[in-house]
Amino acid sequence: MCRVCCFLFASIILLAGCGDDSTGPGGPGEPQFPDSVTAVIDVGQSPEGICFLASGEYAYVSNKVDNTVSSIRTSDNTVLGTIPVEAAPQGIVALPSQDYLYVACFSGECICVIDLSTGEVSETILGPPTFWGPTQLALTPSGDYLYASLWWRSQVAVVRTGDNTLVDSIDVGDSPAGLAMSPDGSLLCVACLDSAEVHVIDTATNSPVDTILLSDGAFDVEFSSDGNRVWATVLQDHSLATIDIASGTVVSNVVLPATPYGIAQLPDDDLLYIGTDIDYLIVYDTDAGGSIGSVMVGGQPYALAAMPGEDVIYACCSFANWVSVVE
Repeated sequence: MCRVCCFLFASIILLAGCGDDSTGPGGPGEPQFPDSVTAVIDVGQSPEGICFLASGEYAYVSNKVDNTVSSIRTSDNTVLGTIPVEAAPQGIVALPSQDYLYVACFSGECICVIDLSTGEVSETILGPPTFWGPTQLALTPSGDYLYASLWWRSQVAVVRTGDNTLVDSIDVGDSPAGLAMSPDGSLLCVACLDSAEVHVIDTATNSPVDTILLSDGAFDVEFSSDGNRVWATVLQDHSLATIDIASGTVVSNVVLPATPYGIAQLPDDDLLYIGTDIDYLIVYDTDAGGSIGSVMVGGQPYALAAMPGEDVIYACCSFANWVSVVE
């Protein structure tokens, strides 16, 4: 489908989902969810990863095509600079201590460590052939261990951040992509695209404890704040699966109006924002179990993140080379 057709189709969906004034399920009046694009931030080519410092004062965006990380001051959404990294950066995380970033460089087959005191790469972890296609990253709550999905190896690598040493590798399904750490750090969920599975890993032993079969390939995963549920975006079915962790079963699979990609969760746990291939974000009510609206951001938003403690979403619009801020 051409870009113009995609835009027109997405506009129709937007109107259908939000009503006359795009205020969500309550109709006219005050918005029921953040639905306004308040800033558009130009970054590098093909932004495909984003993270915040724990304070929320700065956001960092990985730009896949030009091999850089953009630094954004969130108080005024100004780009302060760019940091060169290895080839095709995607997943990016910040240590809770706020002194280092870790960036998964897919084609560079490594993880770059950025020292935020200098704004430069201070170390490159595990070059080829150990890392084949590092895609997404997740940290334990303490920041002591980093997990990286390895697309070409069907594994998850475990790095001890104290000395940036590979300490374990865990076999999972085919083409692992999105990762989600439980709030207490005891479990890691891994979305495996080509095997249509979500693998659950016990982080105390780095051993798989469950494999949940989905209707099709999973792209991203997100834990609920109580750790009891996991949501997974399912590409070919255009759906969102809800998984009960205790039983290891899919309790619902809701069809969405577009192909879903990345997930971000607002602090109150009631709403998810889901990136799509048709220029808008889907707003999903976890209590009602369905989409309640959408927000046009442009540029096919694949990756997104919620600002810590705030009802604000930053969406990486990969085809437009910008980040949209939704409040």
